[in-house]
Amino acid sequence: MGFYYQRSTGRVMTSTDKLTALGWPATKEVASSMRTSVLGTVDPKRAELMAGNAMHLSNVSIVVLVGMVCFRKTTPE
Repeated sequence: MGFYYQRSTGRVMTSTDKLTALGWPATKEVASSMRTSVLGTVDPKRAELMAGNAMHLSNVSIVVLVGMVCFRKTTPE
């Protein structure tokens, strides 16, 4: 587990910052814009482990869309 320095604020990113950067509704503002509830974490110091090696939801959607567009269903002869 490493530390990520956030240049805009001049401090190390917290678990909440990391989850929010990945698109998780970890803060009240993000959750309200997504129209969902805030992600509940039991241990805030290890909350980033929930995401693991995750990607942002928008990136995953684009990868799935490109994959679906590149193939077509064939009919049996």
